[in-house]
Amino acid sequence: MAQAARASDEHDRKVRQLRDIGQLAESLFWKAVRDAEKKPTLHGWRMMEHNYLEQALVGMAETLPKTVELTQVNFPDAAIGAARDARVEIVQALEKLKASAP
Repeated sequence: MAQAARASDEHDRKVRQLRDIGQLAESLFWKAVRDAEKKPTLHGWRMMEHNYLEQALVGMAETLPKTVELTQVNFPDAAIGAARDARVEIVQALEKLKASAP
């Protein structure tokens, strides 16, 4: 009984983590869309969500390699494509997790 409860708790934690990662990817997508028309800066493009996403991906990098790539983009145009790929990857991971629910 306790083992089933722990498995359920771990499943719920992973779902929350994936949803948090998805929200960060979505936020980066829309900021990239907003900033794509602006003149690029000398130091590239970096948002606070890049840092939050890196932290949220701890323990999930192998599961979400495309989302990890999103943390590395430095220009809005590249972030748009990377965020699209991350969205798809996150949805697939959530569907897989749902299918394996305890």
